[in-house]
Amino acid sequence: MVINRQRPWTLETPEALQGLGIRPPVTSLTQRKRCFTSVFCEAVVPLRSSRPIRAEAWFSHKESYTPFDFNRIHFGCKVNIEGKTHLMDAVPLTLGQEFSGYATQMTFAIDRVCATLPRLHYLALGGTAVGTGLNTRVGFAEKCAAEIASLTGIPFETAPNKFEALAAHDAMVEVSGALNVAAVSIMKIVNDIRFLASGPRCGLGELMLPENEPGSSIMPGKVNPTQCEALTMIAAQVMGNHVACTIGGSNGHFELNVFKTMMVANVLRSITLLGDGCLAFDKNCAKGITANKEKIGKIMQESLMLVTALNPHIGYDKAAQIAKTAHKEGGTLKGTAIKLGILTAEQFDQWVKPENMLGPK
Repeated sequence: MVINRQRPWTLETPEALQGLGIRPPVTSLTQRKRCFTSVFCEAVVPLRSSRPIRAEAWFSHKESYTPFDFNRIHFGCKVNIEGKTHLMDAVPLTLGQEFSGYATQMTFAIDRVCATLPRLHYLALGGTAVGTGLNTRVGFAEKCAAEIASLTGIPFETAPNKFEALAAHDAMVEVSGALNVAAVSIMKIVNDIRFLASGPRCGLGELMLPENEPGSSIMPGKVNPTQCEALTMIAAQVMGNHVACTIGGSNGHFELNVFKTMMVANVLRSITLLGDGCLAFDKNCAKGITANKEKIGKIMQESLMLVTALNPHIGYDKAAQIAKTAHKEGGTLKGTAIKLGILTAEQFDQWVKPENMLGPK
């Protein structure tokens, strides 16, 4: 606070400066906190958290979710790939179906974050020291919340229970938790993508990612999935931020939680990391993903799990016999089925069609 702030500071002569500083000092305790607790903690913290969530969540909705939806539409039903469960071969699906799962995960993740906003809009301002509102006037909390809402364009309102609003920060933990779920989804998605792109010769190699940099300085020609790796590190950091927020939220002892600054700092970091990371991934990776149709076709030809289509016709035991024998002898399903005398070539071709295994009949 500036003492004698009514005096013109342009007058710097000794005569003009006489008497300055002789009045009772203005302190933060007697002025800034006059009869109410810190405005920063009770009003600015929710504002500082709510606004970035609105900006980043909408931005991510436009820029991160869309590429996966773009991939879903682009691949559609054109490319069948080998499914994988328990890290083992499974029945086929299309790349479009695979990416539709990713797009839906991102949509739900954004919806979860946005769903936390109403509880983040409650302001403890006016609860003063312990939530009773001591030394404020009737209507003070409501008027302050209305004015803040008017100035920001965000629907802030006074907390219905100031005791909860001061002593706990469950809303902040909830926001962090929603961001954590987004990080979990992102970790799963980008791990899938980089594993599907592993290779190019000795890995799965079903996807091809954009090459944004020269690659390994040790192994010539080796280009790594750096955008996927960057996003996994971001996801790990967001998960760590959530652990800190969880601990902070659980330490609201009695009438005041003093961990709020640490909590909001971690929430803001998580919002920024996820927003920036998804933008970079969208720009440098997602939009450039292509299918390695030659490798996918080779894998599909060697798939043993296509035998699942025979279950309704010859039963589980005979189908398993065909698959196990083919794997043991290194043969094809068709050749093995004919060799064992279980099926004719015509029957196999009629019943085993990958394009007919992509949904219910």
